[in-house]
Amino acid sequence: MKSLWQARPNPLAWWWALLTLASSINIGLWVVLYQQFHTQPAGGSTSQVELMLFLCAAYVFGCAFRSFLPRADVQRICLFDTWLSSVVIGRSVATVAEVSFAAQWASSSTSWVE
Repeated sequence: MKSLWQARPNPLAWWWALLTLASSINIGLWVVLYQQFHTQPAGGSTSQVELMLFLCAAYVFGCAFRSFLPRADVQRICLFDTWLSSVVIGRSVATVAEVSFAAQWASSSTSWVE
C-alpha cells in the first residue's frame, strides 16, 4: 500500500493549482496598481485612469473567474459542477472580459494619437 507521499501526482490538480496561482497573482498585482493609480494619477486625466482601472479589473477578474471554475463549453466538461459553470455564465463573463480588453487597447491607442 502506497502512502500519500508516494502516490502519483494528479496532473489535473497541478494544472488547476497553477491556474489559480496565476490568477491570484494577477489579482494581487491589480490591487497594487489600483492603490497606486487611484490615489495619484500619473499623466492622463483622472477619468482616463479610472476607465483603464475599471477595464483592467473586468479583464483580470473575468480571467480569474474562468481560472477558478474551468470548463470546456462545447464538450460540456467542467471541473466543478455548479450553476456558475453553466455555458451562459461562462460565455457572458468571457465576453465582458474580452470586450474590456479590446476597449482598453482602443482607449490606449487613442491616447497616443492625441
